[in-house]
Amino acid sequence: MKCFIVNNLNHDFSALKLESPEKIVTLLEGKVNIFQTDRLYNEIKVKMKKEKITKEDYLVVSGPGSLNVLAALAMYELTKTVNLMIYNFTDKEYKKRSIVGGEKE
Repeated sequence: MKCFIVNNLNHDFSALKLESPEKIVTLLEGKVNIFQTDRLYNEIKVKMKKEKITKEDYLVVSGPGSLNVLAALAMYELTKTVNLMIYNFTDKEYKKRSIVGGEKE
């Protein structure tokens, strides 16, 4: 399992180590122009392809909401699954959530 940090703005991601990922990948680093959605979407998707994202991997929800939407869309297009790690400030740990797509009859 790989963990894809959507946007690293120098947050503390040390709690990710408890999940024992084989690799932690940062999709976007620092402050970005959230209005350049096409460019950001393409940058995210290219990085996911390069890192060979699979349906076992997780997006670490971080940064502006719009960036997480773009990352989830890219992951879904590539794997037909969206796995999220959402930090729970109360428990000081990540909670895993998954959305699996498919055709409805």
